[in-house]
Amino acid sequence: MDILERIKSLQNERGWTNYQLAQEAAMTQSTLTNMFTRKTLPSLTTLIAICEAFEITLSEFFNENQTTIILSNEELDIINSYKKLTKKNKEIIATLLTLLNQ
Repeated sequence: MDILERIKSLQNERGWTNYQLAQEAAMTQSTLTNMFTRKTLPSLTTLIAICEAFEITLSEFFNENQTTIILSNEELDIINSYKKLTKKNKEIIATLLTLLNQ
């Protein structure tokens, strides 16, 4: 598995720039830029921060199969839209879903 390619793929899924990923992962943009420019692998700490930003586990990051649950196209669209939201908007959606399920 190409770790840098996987990170780029996750960024593309969310429409995130290096700057946005850096903000979400609480790291400097130069760290990410250097990593991609020099093609150096991230440290474990950096990779964990990146995974947390993407709201996935390390296991999910390294899972190349990625399809353990079959979702409808509508469900996939909802999940992909959710992943692009800010943390604040995700909290709003979670609250809304809780209220709707009562």
